[in-house]
Amino acid sequence: MLIKKFMIYKLMGSDFFINYSLGMMTTCYRVMGIPVTNKAINTSVGTLFTSGETLATLMADIEIFKEKNIASMANYAVEGLPTMNEEKVK
Repeated sequence: MLIKKFMIYKLMGSDFFINYSLGMMTTCYRVMGIPVTNKAINTSVGTLFTSGETLATLMADIEIFKEKNIASMANYAVEGLPTMNEEKVK
């Protein structure tokens, strides 16, 4: 896992990645489709930066951390909600 993080951070610091990543992602969406591309992103770099795509997966990860006695703090952006829900935002 540590090597994976190191490689991803090195990649993110490269000019090539910074300049062409959005274009590469758009091309992958067109060629492989949205579900396959999103799955590839979520299983590679997505695991380092997010706890999933929904509040349910975020809460599941928090529970796993609790079981291991690891404190966690959820920071889920409002744009992650499909519709505005005041109760979930609070």
